[in-house]
Amino acid sequence: MAARLLILADDFTGALDTGVRLALAGVATRVATRREAGPRMARCGDPVLVVDLESRHAGPEEAARRVRDCVRSAMSEGTGFFYKKTDSTLRGNVGAELSALLFASGEDRLFFVPALPAAGRTTVGGVALVNGVPLHRTDFADDPLDPVTESAVSAIIGRQSDIAVENVPRGSDLPRREGCGKRILVFDAETDADLEDIGRRIGSAAVPRATAGCSGFTSVLPKLLDLPRAPQPAVRLSVPMLVICGSLHEASLAQVRHAEENGFSSFVLDPGTFPAGGHQRIAPHDLAQRIADALASTGAAIIKTAASVQDRAACRGAGGRSGRTASRAVGGLTRAVMSLVRPSTLVVFGGDTAFGVADALGIGNFQPVREISQGVVISRAEQAGMDLHLVTKAGGFGAPDILTKIRDTLGREQ
Repeated sequence: MAARLLILADDFTGALDTGVRLALAGVATRVATRREAGPRMARCGDPVLVVDLESRHAGPEEAARRVRDCVRSAMSEGTGFFYKKTDSTLRGNVGAELSALLFASGEDRLFFVPALPAAGRTTVGGVALVNGVPLHRTDFADDPLDPVTESAVSAIIGRQSDIAVENVPRGSDLPRREGCGKRILVFDAETDADLEDIGRRIGSAAVPRATAGCSGFTSVLPKLLDLPRAPQPAVRLSVPMLVICGSLHEASLAQVRHAEENGFSSFVLDPGTFPAGGHQRIAPHDLAQRIADALASTGAAIIKTAASVQDRAACRGAGGRSGRTASRAVGGLTRAVMSLVRPSTLVVFGGDTAFGVADALGIGNFQPVREISQGVVISRAEQAGMDLHLVTKAGGFGAPDILTKIRDTLGREQ
């Protein structure tokens, strides 16, 4: 049976963060990588399938093609509803992917709700804000792979799309539909109550085939699309716990520093193929053995791809090539560690890193089940012979003590 709703994400942590919103609402959800998407289309068996297209760092034309192909394949299998999940700070190929969904779905307008109020991402007057600061004035303007240089949502979309964009203020009526051609409607929202109100306004007009936004608006979809609900299974994390930080966001680096100050062993990966601030190189096998020994003796260890602000700056200077190389390298190191000792819990910071790890381990199918805090998601790995839980978060999410909080949950039912 094909999924009733197909969600298209552009990176791995975003796919899991979106999927868990629905799982928390009691809607059974599966997350699949692009490689697994084809077989999953026809035999998903769950109401919702989330596909990670890994399109954030692709060119605009390639990103649009992946969206079109996936939507058309799902429609041929009987899927009736589509949601384009975008980054909460509007990084990536936003305009190209929204346009591709609009045309592939056959709709004449796309409802786009980019806000995530619970994480401080709001939209006011069509301008994206992070904790009240215009997006282009935040740390996300310095993202090494996808810097954001605009704050007006229409301008961000307009960089890759010629489709008309219209802002919809809080509480206002929907714009008239007739005679206006294809449009992307961008909704202002500052609170979770605003998201619920947007869902009511959209649903009062007609149940749309295509909607879009970050993970925030997905909490509205079960009611809007009348998705079936059922009790979801509990989860229990256990030791050993391996933490992998490939994010260069200062929030993630601060979280690692806090963990180190509270008893976590940490190791810097320096594969010699991306800047590592002059740290001494260690042969990958020797490093894997040291990490495995730490896991066996203390139950927790951290692999990180940046040890300092200087490393962060150097990696940024190297741009996308460095980030992708680091993700592949950390995935290979994780596989080497797991050949020596089998962690029960993997904690991964950063979408590219999470995909690199999952790809290296050959896992393409996940079931998001719980959330430790906003954007920090627990998922079961769906792989024969593997009893593994994956905890993921985007680089900018989480409190400074998030790793000690995760450690404190080990052995307790969630």
